[in-house]
Amino acid sequence: MKKIIATLVLALTTLTASYAQYYDNDPVGTVYEYEMSNKLMGTSTVTQTLKKVEGNVITYEVVTKVPGMKQPMTMENALTFADGKIQYSVESLLAQSKATMEQAGMGSNIDMTFDGDAGFTPLQGKVGDKLPLTKATITAKVQGMDLNVITEITRNEITAVDEEVTTPAGTFKTIKVEQEVKTTTQAMGMNQTQENKQITWVVPNKGVVKTEMTTMGQVMTTELVKITRP
Repeated sequence: MKKIIATLVLALTTLTASYAQYYDNDPVGTVYEYEMSNKLMGTSTVTQTLKKVEGNVITYEVVTKVPGMKQPMTMENALTFADGKIQYSVESLLAQSKATMEQAGMGSNIDMTFDGDAGFTPLQGKVGDKLPLTKATITAKVQGMDLNVITEITRNEITAVDEEVTTPAGTFKTIKVEQEVKTTTQAMGMNQTQENKQITWVVPNKGVVKTEMTTMGQVMTTELVKITRP
């Protein structure tokens, strides 16, 4: 049971994280490939194919391949690029979290709700800029168990600009965003709180090229490794 709870919490706390997200006025069909790695899960790949552009709303087909899973996870992810930020879609975040839990063997009958702010990633800013401190509650019912995960961003600020970051896709000048997130898990009479940290490197007006997220004692690194344009 502890393993089930840990898996659910790991899946749900990713809702506070920046996802693989990049757009440089590229044509439909452009593929952005990311790699996610940590000691526990090994290296996964996230392939984002630009599917359509409708004004400021960019829709991707996202295929995630995780070591040990029988088949890749495929879903759509819609992001809004406007007003100097990337705004997340609650629907897309919930779909990704459900898919993660299904692949982890939690079954397909998962009831999940989201209450709060989905958050955003800044595309512009200066050192010292304080970003919104948001709070959200995710409620899931799976395998007869009720689980609440309350996520609260307690620190959210830009700590550097013009910081060079090198990934397999190249060297980029970025904005560095640092976050601290308090996660409270409520399940089976348990009430447990932990602190998570995330660093995100963002190319101004384009998107994320690297993140480092520390949660449940694990560091997950995600980086852009390749862009293929048609």
